[in-house]
Amino acid sequence: MGILQVPGLPSPGPVAAAAPQDDKLAAARKKYEDAKLALEQGDLARVPAKSPPGVEGSFAAVAAARKALPAAPKTTKDYDAGSKALATLAKRVAAYLAAEAAALARLKKKYDADKLALDDELLQVPLGAPKGIEAAYNAVTAARGAIPADPATIDEYLAAIKGWPALKRSVDAYLKAAARKKRIDDGVGAYGSSGTKVGELKDADKLNDEQKRILDAKLTEKLGTPGVQMSEKELKQFAQRVVEKTNKLAETPLEKKIPGVNEKLAKSETLKTNIVKLQAAKWKIKVNKKGGGSYCDKTNKTIAIDPDDPIEEVLGGLAHETGHALYVLPPAPTIKASASGVDYVRKSTEINFLDEGEAQMVACRATKDLGANGVAANVPADSAGKFMAIYVRYTVGDLGEDAARKEMAKEFGNLITSTTKESYLVYYGSAHIANWNAAHKKDPSKQLAKTILATMTLFP
Repeated sequence: MGILQVPGLPSPGPVAAAAPQDDKLAAARKKYEDAKLALEQGDLARVPAKSPPGVEGSFAAVAAARKALPAAPKTTKDYDAGSKALATLAKRVAAYLAAEAAALARLKKKYDADKLALDDELLQVPLGAPKGIEAAYNAVTAARGAIPADPATIDEYLAAIKGWPALKRSVDAYLKAAARKKRIDDGVGAYGSSGTKVGELKDADKLNDEQKRILDAKLTEKLGTPGVQMSEKELKQFAQRVVEKTNKLAETPLEKKIPGVNEKLAKSETLKTNIVKLQAAKWKIKVNKKGGGSYCDKTNKTIAIDPDDPIEEVLGGLAHETGHALYVLPPAPTIKASASGVDYVRKSTEINFLDEGEAQMVACRATKDLGANGVAANVPADSAGKFMAIYVRYTVGDLGEDAARKEMAKEFGNLITSTTKESYLVYYGSAHIANWNAAHKKDPSKQLAKTILATMTLFP
């Protein structure tokens, strides 16, 4: 059928054929864009934005090949050049992926070897932290958490491999701590104060609670020393030596001049415990000169007992002095912060009297212990029974410990010391007056006279 001719309109003429060069351009563009899209959605997508360690050269080659792609191709020649550049890029990508795979294989091999080497030790770490070695256990947990669980990339493998040494160190430290704990638990469990074999130790039945604590502490210290390995025989011998030394801590040198004192003092749990604590802390307990009185020297860690005193007074006096030795004094006032000299002297002296109050609390407690076990003892300076009466009020709950100590402290106001034979108020107060005056020696108006003590009221 021919071309329909519309009346009145000119003929459209023949249809123009597409130019051959346009077909070539379209084909070149399609070839380039299809190849580019396939590469971008394929292997090129597997190349990370930043080079992992160990494959920098291959990664740089990919980056260079990328830069060689035409920025905005327009002509057939541009697209043909772009296709060649894409082919080069594809080769560089393939080379990179091969290098990456090889690097991953090497890293995986090392990772697996490191993991295998540590697996047996890791299996010895329990799921929960054993009591006493929580810190070592937590260190293992932290080191584990720093290692990627299932590494897949070079960076993850490197991070995991880098973390193995820290994990190994923490596991080694944990296993040492666990082994130390086992040594201690086994040793103390056998020959400690509640051990299954403590009855095999001579005179272990003489140990009181404080001595038992020392036995357990010494065993723990010995067995916890790094590298220590003890046979059953060696452990028993060590425990026996500790028992012997600990029992000696309850014996004082007073026995030579005051026979029977050690046997009697052992009848008071309070007094025996204090003697053990003090001699373990290297305090010296000695006999004073006859008639020299008894005292406690905290500075030189010395207790001296008057051998002229009857045994009943020796026991009470010894308990009193141990009370001094173990009492932690309240904070002392400072001269600078005191409102006045009298205020400084009064508050300082009150602390000394509280120290005396505590010493009497201990003496009353020990005297009660001894009496319950058939041993007579006297609380120092308590012929009228005032101190024991206060102590009884404390034991039945009428007074708290601090209140009872203060009530006893007040009783010292008119008592006389056994050493200087002056009142306690003058004995302590004079020393504080001297301190105050020495600090104000350039200001006569601030000097204090000892006469202030005559009208001073403690604990107003």
